[in-house]
Amino acid sequence: MLYRPAGVTQNITTSGTSAQTSSAISDQVYTVTITATANAYITFGISPTATSANGFFLLKDWPTDFSIRPGEKVAAIQVSGAGIVYVSELTR
Repeated sequence: MLYRPAGVTQNITTSGTSAQTSSAISDQVYTVTITATANAYITFGISPTATSANGFFLLKDWPTDFSIRPGEKVAAIQVSGAGIVYVSELTR
């Protein structure tokens, strides 16, 4: 399926502590593209906390599409070095 940018991108600065997007995913958005400037673990939920045990490993500079539910947030934690995780909402 083809998607187009919904015009909303949020940033998460990663560190040794989990951080999440400041806003929940918009209504009617079910897909996001996530990319990072450094390797990170990410997870989704209403109030998510990312860890190496529950997170999905996101390779730096490798944009990846994920299914997500409206109202959820994305959380991220660094693997070994700080970076920025970009979460871009997509629409049909």
